[in-house]
Amino acid sequence: PELLPSTAQAYLDDDHVMRVVCDYLAGMTDRHALDEHRNR
Repeated sequence: PELLPSTAQAYLDDDHVMRVVCDYLAGMTDRHALDEHRNR
């Protein structure tokens, strides 16, 4: 979760971590997901 952008981190709390991460990943385009993976 600490690697999420601040816009996604604003929705984090102890009960919803997996949901926020899943929603963030689901909203990525394939190209964006690949670029993020390569840059980490």
